[in-house]
Order: sequence, then structure tokens, then C-alpha cells
Amino acid sequence: MKARLPANEAQRLAALREYRILDTAAEQSYDDITKLAAYICEVPIATISLGDESRHWLKSKLGWDQQEKPRDVAFSAHAILQSKPLIVRDALKDRRFANSPLVARPPHIRFYAGFPLISPEGFVLGTLCAIDRKPRQLSAEQKRAMRALARQVMALLELRHVSARMAEALEKVKTLHGLLPICAWCKRIRDDQGYWSQVESYVAKYSEAEFSHSLCPSCLLEHYPEHDHTDDGQEEVYTVLAGSATLHAGGQEHHLEPGVFVRVAPSVKRKITTGDEPARMLAIGGTPGKAYVAPAFTEEGAPLG
Repeated sequence: MKARLPANEAQRLAALREYRILDTAAEQSYDDITKLAAYICEVPIATISLGDESRHWLKSKLGWDQQEKPRDVAFSAHAILQSKPLIVRDALKDRRFANSPLVARPPHIRFYAGFPLISPEGFVLGTLCAIDRKPRQLSAEQKRAMRALARQVMALLELRHVSARMAEALEKVKTLHGLLPICAWCKRIRDDQGYWSQVESYVAKYSEAEFSHSLCPSCLLEHYPEHDHTDDGQEEVYTVLAGSATLHAGGQEHHLEPGVFVRVAPSVKRKITTGDEPARMLAIGGTPGKAYVAPAFTEEGAPLG
């Protein structure tokens, strides 16, 4: 019988891909766990199975020749539907598996025990399996040991995940800590392909840093001397650095363009509208040196800030 899909299948698959484990080479640390599972359960076959869209791929296998099984026939496709172990004492007596090719033909599965590999977010990524060619059952001690081994498999997967993220972060740090070719005039940075880009674009490409733009006190005084930077902080002043916009405040409309400044009391509701071209907004607070540049506005009625 074909297993249904988990209700959270899309999220589960996305979580599995985060580990970048599918189709990787065999590793001793995982093989040691399958050997222990076979020994503890006294079975000839043990596997670590991970289920993607169409198959259940084996990260480790003992007593099993194939590297993967079609999802339609895999016992583990049923096991990932629940967070507790799936134990089939005799597959011939279970209507879900009695007609399975894995039962009727080699490896002639009769006993199956699949212990879920559960991610920290609660997704069942696969199973640690113990398999036999004859009917049997597991003792309470064997079940406890298999649960512990399943947790160890997840610990290995988490270690792999964290290590990969750290390696990527270190590569980005090395890039940012190296000598950066910066234009002495426009301050653009040249990348490894010879292209010149703004500092924001370069840093965003090699890191996850985000930017908020502002004006330092010196630039504020130099480029916007028209504004009184020593007022009592009860008003904000708006203008545009590029393009044009309309400031709606206190029931009035104010056309903004470079060099035009409009004062607004902090208690007054306001919004900014623009035409087809984005406008780069500047809002200056009453505190000396306090200013920020808002993102470009392209949507009608987009709120400032």
C-alpha cells in the first residue's frame, strides 16, 4: 500500500535539504550506528534512511545492497508519518506491506522497526531501521537503545549542518577581512571578476549584513545648512535627495524636491506619495546631528520610515 504524504511535506523536504546530506559519501560515524543497531536488535539488516520527494536514500546500510528505494514501496515512507517508532512484527500479516515487492522478493522483509529521525523543528526526516527476514519483536530495552541511537543520528546531522554554516561564515569573513580594492574617488569596490560595485552591494554579496543609511553630523551641517540643527527637537524636516514626492501632513499637500524643506510636528499624521520614479527621502529630527535617509518610495501611499 502506498503511503500518503505527511501534512507538512513541503516544510519537511525544505528542512531535509538544509542538511545537505543526500547523495553524500559513506561516513564511518553513521556506519558505526547501523552496526550498533543491528547488534542491539539482533537483525541482519540495519539502515539510516532519509526520504525526499521520490525515494528513500540510505546514508548508511548494513546487509542491504541498494543505495535507495522508491518511495512508493519503502517501509520508511509509512514510518515518517508519525513521531513514534513504526514496528511491523510480520509484514505478511500487515495489509500495508503484505503485497510489497520488498516482502515478496529479495530482501524478503518480514520484520521492520523504523525509529524516526526528528529535527529540532519537529520534522521527521527519515528513520533508523532494523530489518529481519523472519518475524520477531523488540524488547523494551532494545527499543530504548534504538531511540538513543536515532537521537545520535540527528546529533550527527545537526553537527554537519552547523559546521557547514560556520565554514560559509568563515569564508565570508576572510573575504571581508582581505585587502579590498576601493576607488579613491567614488569609493566603489572591485570584486574578483573585475566589476565595480557600491559598498552596500559588495558587502551584501559576501555577507548577510543589512544596511540603514544615515547622515553623520558633519555631512548634515555641510550639505544641509538651511536647516536649524539646534532646535528643540519638536519638529522633523522632510526633503528629497533625488526625484520628487508629495508629503501629506495635517490636511495639506507639500511638493518635495531637492532643496525644498518642509517642517512637520511629530504629532501630525503624514504619508509620502510618489509618481512612477522612486524618490530618496531625507528626514531630519530636531536633535543635533540626528537624521536618517528612508528607502526609495515606489508605491502610492507608502508610509515614511
